[in-house]
Amino acid sequence: NAQKWEEAISHFSAALKVNPQHGPAWFRMGCCALAINDYTLAQQAFARVVQLHPDDGESWNNLASTHLKRGKKKEAFLSLKEAVKYKSESWQIWENLIMVSLELGEFYDTIFAINRLMDLKEKYVDLEALSLLVKYVTNDIKSGKSPMGNSLQNKLEQLLQKITNQVGDNADLWDIFAIYWMNLGNSEAAVQHRLKQCRSLQVSRWEDTESLFKKLVQACQKLTDDQIIQNGQKSLYSTKLFLTSILKKSQNAFEGTPEHEQIKQMIETIKQQEALHN
Repeated sequence: NAQKWEEAISHFSAALKVNPQHGPAWFRMGCCALAINDYTLAQQAFARVVQLHPDDGESWNNLASTHLKRGKKKEAFLSLKEAVKYKSESWQIWENLIMVSLELGEFYDTIFAINRLMDLKEKYVDLEALSLLVKYVTNDIKSGKSPMGNSLQNKLEQLLQKITNQVGDNADLWDIFAIYWMNLGNSEAAVQHRLKQCRSLQVSRWEDTESLFKKLVQACQKLTDDQIIQNGQKSLYSTKLFLTSILKKSQNAFEGTPEHEQIKQMIETIKQQEALHN
């Protein structure tokens, strides 16, 4: 309970008055302070540890945690960068660095951390973090804050390629790719990745499993929306054929459902767009 932690802190504090150079005592006192949510004392304790032992990765990570609890994200970021120098095999610290660097807009560090995490955890990718990274970087490019084709964009595309090679076919990944290309104005590449997303969702029994079918229909709607923007005559025809195939294969189980009707409407939308080319 809290009283025991406070008693332990009192003992460590007395011992440190006698020997203020004893790093392990500072570390333990910091841990006790964390246990009772005294983040100010914890921050002071772990700061003292890394002052005495600059290569103590665990203490740098704990120091970062105290900064985050106190809303000091920049200080947390700097502490995490030190932590990964000395605990480079700790995937948890890399995950923390991804989160904080994203929030601060330190995107080069985010990309580096995701790369490192993928080296540590095979076929692992934090899709939520990747989605945010794509959103932030492309927003910077669209707003003119970063130029098109800059080194950050190049590094992001290298990361996306690495993820593709390592993770393989993944519907959520293709969704992120489609958003990336659409945000950069490449609607043709966006449509190609929407098709990959839809095909990836055509898993076993999708034709008669409601949850699988609904997820596929949602992806098909995104495909249709992006296809209308792309507006290429040849790809409009290809998308229409694909949607017609989905409609036929799902007819036995889902005819008359809102989702089945939704696919019919998608096909009609594509046909109307095709008519504008004639």
